[in-house]
Amino acid sequence: MKLPKWVAIVLIASLLLNIKATLDISSMKSEIRNLQINISSINSSLDNTISSGIDRIERTIEKEGSIVSEFKYENLGIKDKKVDFILSVKPKVYNEGEKLYFLIKAGNNSPQLIPAETEDNVSFTANATISIFDEANVDLVIEGESNKKTEKLDTIYPIADKYAARINARSLGGSIKRNAGSSKLIINHEYELINPKPDGDGTRIKEANLDIELNGKVIDTFPMKLENTSKRERFYLLLKDYELQCNTGDEIIIYITAKDDMGLNYKCHMEGWIVEENGGLDHSPGRYNFRNVEVY
Repeated sequence: MKLPKWVAIVLIASLLLNIKATLDISSMKSEIRNLQINISSINSSLDNTISSGIDRIERTIEKEGSIVSEFKYENLGIKDKKVDFILSVKPKVYNEGEKLYFLIKAGNNSPQLIPAETEDNVSFTANATISIFDEANVDLVIEGESNKKTEKLDTIYPIADKYAARINARSLGGSIKRNAGSSKLIINHEYELINPKPDGDGTRIKEANLDIELNGKVIDTFPMKLENTSKRERFYLLLKDYELQCNTGDEIIIYITAKDDMGLNYKCHMEGWIVEENGGLDHSPGRYNFRNVEVY
């Protein structure tokens, strides 16, 4: 049945109107989304501006209320895993007869109260020794005849990581076989420890060893050979046809230990297994972070 011409025109017009309405709605939705994004961006910007302003005000108030005009410290050197610092402070106001101290709270040690000395009643200094592994909070204590004032000066963070060698220890692969007819394991593995060649006074590795531990007890230690090149220090060891007597449930751990010329020690767990009932090896003892380097 053929529709009258005017009916077709009406249908086409209605279809076009529906398409336009759909497009208008889609455009409105897009504009609403853009508006929501803009509002969110404005809110975030306002929050950041307000937070930054509050921080500046708080710092200004803290600075104005401080009893200190300047504090600084200097690293004088490292020996026996401890670093010597010289601490220096300038109080805003000093009254004749007052005594100044630096209160050092480092690691799990008891707080140290160190008297500060001065030659001009302006700058006060003292020496402090702190373990390179400890974080130290430094406070200023001013004692007068009838009052006592205290203020936190700064936090000195551990510097062991700054001076430690950037070593990389790894297993180069190999094999482990069970000796037929016995409970022995035969291990053939290669290991290396690399310290990139330090410039100037950089930390150097003095020695490195491969240790084998059975059920928590070290049963063998093998010195690693140093292959020194212009770009790195490389310690290498081939563990060849090494026989290990073990039983079901035994835990075997292999790790590398090293010592540097500054006295720091390093330990890196390389391999770990638990002997299963069928003679197989479970490669995930679970309680070690293998390849991570421990500095102590």
